[in-house]
Amino acid sequence: VGSRFPEMVHPVLAGFYFLRFLCPAIVAPDVYNIVPGPPPLHARRTLMLLSKVLQQLANGVVFGSKETYMLFLNKLLSDKREDMLKFLDVLS
Repeated sequence: VGSRFPEMVHPVLAGFYFLRFLCPAIVAPDVYNIVPGPPPLHARRTLMLLSKVLQQLANGVVFGSKETYMLFLNKLLSDKREDMLKFLDVLS
């Protein structure tokens, strides 16, 4: 990807790593044998929200009108964007 589409390295890597690998393990840790059993519903909801925040950060997108209850996190997403890009550089 880097040699053919250098501007797409971060999005492709973020999509693969977070969407296909890390976020599913966060949302369903029992499926990946990270915890012995399914987390309680309130914990699963928290894990889902954490996954959403990580995915937004990885994609370089802030929350919008679709998820207004998450708008308060937009400053954090903006502040941590450079850290995410550095992480993706290290990961690649």
